[in-house]
Amino acid sequence: MVNDIELSRLCGILEKESKKLRELPSIENKLKKEDLLNTLNIIEGALAKINALKNSDLNFKTQYVSLQADISNLRTSLQKENIYGQEHIKRQTQYLVDKIETLLVKIKPKGFLLGLNEFIIKHPQFSENWAVAMCYLGAMEVALNRFLERFNVNLEELGVNKHGNNYTFADKYYGFVKYLNHYDIYLPKLEAELPRIFYGIRNKVVHEGYSPNDRDLEFIIEYSERIVNLIESAEKKLTEV
Repeated sequence: MVNDIELSRLCGILEKESKKLRELPSIENKLKKEDLLNTLNIIEGALAKINALKNSDLNFKTQYVSLQADISNLRTSLQKENIYGQEHIKRQTQYLVDKIETLLVKIKPKGFLLGLNEFIIKHPQFSENWAVAMCYLGAMEVALNRFLERFNVNLEELGVNKHGNNYTFADKYYGFVKYLNHYDIYLPKLEAELPRIFYGIRNKVVHEGYSPNDRDLEFIIEYSERIVNLIESAEKKLTEV
C-alpha cells in the first residue's frame, strides 16, 4: 500500500508535467526552451523513482529505457534547434507526451484515496489539508441531514428562518438544537452555539476552496467529530423515548 501511494503521487506528477509538455509548444507558436527543459527534468526524475518502485517489472523497464532515449533525443534537438527546427521539436514533444500518457494508463494504481492523492498533486491549490477538512465537514453535514430526514424534522414549524433560498448549515443546526430541546435534550453551550469562527472557516473551505493551516484544520476536526458524536448520541436517546 505504501508503494501504491508513492506510485500514485509520482503518476500525478507525470500527468501534471506531461500536460504542461503538451501545452508548451502552442504558446505563441514558440517553444519556451527553459520551461520545456525544466519539465523534462521533472518527468525524468519521476520516471526514475517509478523505475525504482517497479524494479521487478521487466515490461516497465523496457518502456523506461525507451522514454529515457526519447527525452535524450528531445534535449539534443533543443540544443540544435537551428538544425532541427521548431516543427520537428514539436512532433518529438507530442510523441513523448503520447507515450507517457499510454504508460500512465498501464501503471496508475486504482482506488479513491490514491486518486485523491493524484488530484492534489495535479491541482496544488487544493491541498491535503483542504481535502481532509472537506471530508470532516462533509461527514458532519451528511450526519445532520440524515438526522433531520430520519426524524422528519420540520424546520419551518420550529420557527427556523431561511438565509437565502434554502436552509443553510447554520439554519439546520439551529433547528437540530431546537428539536432536541423539545424532547428535553440539551447540549452543552459550547456545542449548542457553535462558535462563529467555526462557521467562518467552514464557509471559506466549502465555498471558497480555502486551504486551512494546521491550527484551523485541528479546529475543524475537533468540532466536526464533536457534532457527529452529538448527533449519534441524540439519535440513540430519541429512539429510546
